Amino acid sequence: MRGSAGTGNQPRSGEALRFSGVSARYAAADPQALLDCTFVVNAGERTALVGPNGSGKTTVLLATVGLVPHEGEITVAGSKVERASLQTVRDGVGFLFANPEDQLLLPRVIDDVAFSL
Repeated sequence: MRGSAGTGNQPRSGEALRFSGVSARYAAADPQALLDCTFVVNAGERTALVGPNGSGKTTVLLATVGLVPHEGEITVAGSKVERASLQTVRDGVGFLFANPEDQLLLPRVIDDVAFSL
């Protein structure tokens, strides 16, 4: 979650992120990337997602902002992650990939910035 306490979508207290029975896969024929994942991150907590390659760390983040289809329930600062609330959720969440090449879609940074507008 980004922003200082009490600003934007970040709550001062309570749950910042909740996964309840979340399962996800990238395509119907793919194996499950997440299977029945349940956890809570409270506001103000610092949490690390750690694990070997392919263990689902990136999938958790992508599901959090609605970029991976999932079953189960994900809430961010009280907003359920679903089509109707994606803009609200995405306004309060930010993440960077370890390799910058993985997050740039277009050859020039200005084009990537313009793409997101």
